[in-house]
Amino acid sequence: MVVLAVIGGTPLPTALGPVVALLDGDDRVSCSGVLVGERHVLTAAHCADATAVAWGTDLRNEAPDEVRAITGVELPDDHVPGEHGSDLAVLELVSAAPAPSWPVATRTVAPGDRVSIYGFGVTGELLDDAGLKQGATLEVLDVGPDTFLSWSPDANACSGDSGGPAVADGGEGAWVVGVNTWVDPACLGGKTGTTRIDQRLDWLGAVVPDLVTEPLRPSLDTEPRGGCSHVPGGGAWMSLVGIWMRRKSRS
Repeated sequence: MVVLAVIGGTPLPTALGPVVALLDGDDRVSCSGVLVGERHVLTAAHCADATAVAWGTDLRNEAPDEVRAITGVELPDDHVPGEHGSDLAVLELVSAAPAPSWPVATRTVAPGDRVSIYGFGVTGELLDDAGLKQGATLEVLDVGPDTFLSWSPDANACSGDSGGPAVADGGEGAWVVGVNTWVDPACLGGKTGTTRIDQRLDWLGAVVPDLVTEPLRPSLDTEPRGGCSHVPGGGAWMSLVGIWMRRKSRS
């Protein structure tokens, strides 16, 4: 299995967004994830050996803006190592995150829908440069009981993007529809494999006490401009960060 980065993606400028990098014991970027609660990160189960979560825009040459240690890991009850359909994990942070969380989907996508994928992975299939936060927009090709495949002619996930979110329009706003966990057959020219999370809402609700399932307004713009690899306006979380900052200023 190729551990998923966004090849052909657009760099994202917001350091304290919901998309995070997972660090290994040597403080290197190993995977990606997404905040789904004040102290909880959703990622892939095969990334659950990470030791810390980091925020930033380019961790290849810069120190993280924020780091939180991981104090606990939860896996689905039906998790089977190596099976894509249960390749999910929730990481508990030692303290509250410095950024907003993202709502999760109560239903899945359909063939023809567009999803935006995000991650800190490598920028080329044979490279070792994980750490740049990027996003890309792909078209959903096929949806199975627990996973779905999406594709773009010039963008894909690759090493370091495993655990990063796939985000779609929920009709009234944006929400996370899955976790990117593999590529088929390879990064260049391949398809992104995503584990659905709408099938795991009972589990997520049990381990994330402040889980939100209402799509974030305003609606996510998933229409590509100038090619499927373009994520407009710095990504869907720009509006979310603004809402979170306004709430913090009133508290």
